[in-house]
Amino acid sequence: MLIKKLGLFLMCTSILLFIISFFSYILNRKKYKKLIELFEQQHPLPSPFFFHASVGFLGAYPMVKFFLRIHKRGKICMIPSESKFYDFFDTESDKLTNWMRFFYKISFLSMLCFFSAILLAVVIKISDIQ
Repeated sequence: MLIKKLGLFLMCTSILLFIISFFSYILNRKKYKKLIELFEQQHPLPSPFFFHASVGFLGAYPMVKFFLRIHKRGKICMIPSESKFYDFFDTESDKLTNWMRFFYKISFLSMLCFFSAILLAVVIKISDIQ
C-alpha cells in the first residue's frame, strides 16, 4: 500500500512540476524566441535543434539544454569543440538566459518523477502477477 502511495505522490509531483515548467516557459517565451532569433542570425541551427526550436514548448527542453551547453562550452553532438557556436554567449547578456537553469531543472525533475512512477507501477504490476 505504501508503494502505491509513493507512486501516486511521484505522479502528482511530476504533473505539478510539468505545470510549473509550462508557466515558466510561457513567462519567458519572448526571451526564448529572441535568443533563438539572435543565434540564428549568427549561426545556422543543426537540423535536430532547428526542429526543436520550431515546436514551441515541447522543444524548449532540448533547446534550453543546447543553449546551456553552449554557455558552459560543453560537448554537443554534431558540433566540433572548436566551433564558433561556443562564442555566442561572449556577446549576449545573461538577461536572456537567466531563466533557463530553473526551467531545465524543473523539467528534468518532472521527467525523473514521471519515469520513476512508471518504473514503480511496473514493479507493482509484476509483484501482483506473482
